[in-house]
Amino acid sequence: MPPRTDRLPLLLEVSIDPEPALALLDWRARRYLNPQDFLHPQATVLLALVASTRYPVGAASIVPLPSRTASLAFLIARRFRRRGLGQQLAQLTTDHAHAHGYRTVLADVHHSNTASLRALTACHYQPYGRTGPYQRLSHTHSPTPTDPRAAQPATARPSHG
Repeated sequence: MPPRTDRLPLLLEVSIDPEPALALLDWRARRYLNPQDFLHPQATVLLALVASTRYPVGAASIVPLPSRTASLAFLIARRFRRRGLGQQLAQLTTDHAHAHGYRTVLADVHHSNTASLRALTACHYQPYGRTGPYQRLSHTHSPTPTDPRAAQPATARPSHG
């Protein structure tokens, strides 16, 4: 039996292989989350592990978009839901994206996925529009004067082609 995770901190681990993340997707999660979010060739896949035991309880992906923007997708394994881990994972992943140069992080959430909407709202995401049944939420990083990224202009990423 997996360890209880109530009030335990999570850590993120970058995964080269998306399969561990996809293994957490049950048929119910596929209603809300597209597996392609984890298979995108430029996606950064992050596994959410219980810090003390390194037991996997969730996963997230960050997919680059134009203009220092990224798309966020995340999930918590079914048996670990309703413990606040989604909010913790959303915050850690958002912080990771901002630390890696993305100014804005977007998340598209099905209107009936109230747990994810609550988690993102608690992480200070703001409504940014709607496409069909999906609510788009946005989180913009505002660097502080002590933030070293505030003094650095945005640099173009080299193209590989």
